[in-house]
Amino acid sequence: MILIDLFDKEVLKRLEQEIIDAELPMSFTNASKTTLNNNLSEIPESLIINQYNLKKSTQYQNIADTFNKYYTNLNKKWHEENTKILLYPTGFDGIIHKDANMDILTTITFINSDWNTSWGGEILCYSDDCKVVIGGIVPQFGKTFAFNGRQPHRAVAPIRLSSLMRMVLVGKELPE
Repeated sequence: MILIDLFDKEVLKRLEQEIIDAELPMSFTNASKTTLNNNLSEIPESLIINQYNLKKSTQYQNIADTFNKYYTNLNKKWHEENTKILLYPTGFDGIIHKDANMDILTTITFINSDWNTSWGGEILCYSDDCKVVIGGIVPQFGKTFAFNGRQPHRAVAPIRLSSLMRMVLVGKELPE
């Protein structure tokens, strides 16, 4: 698990404004899909701007170029079709899940430029048996949290005092 500066913050601010202005269509989703408890796989856990709609962003080419460069520098391939923006409103905690049953690189970039850390919205990573929190990150504008997608993890919803949805840009490695 590492925390890096991957994206230009001006690009993220413009992307944030497009989301706020509702220029990118979104819908409810259970974005994790590969839950540890399959009985919960149909419960909506967030809003999503899928890759098709993300491509409508004026910032998409910069996002794609940045992801391609980052993954290529690590001798990995970026899974473009699995790139998305997830938006977590108050009360919508994510479900503990794995992105894959193999080692893949997952990146989560925080988009909110005015996020107050007291509002919550953390990403938590768990031990393989999901009984111990072994790491995580508090939302910080522009920071990218990179970790092994095989690791169980989840998004924590913002507290009700926040008037904002926590927004993240998700990228993943294309499994071989």
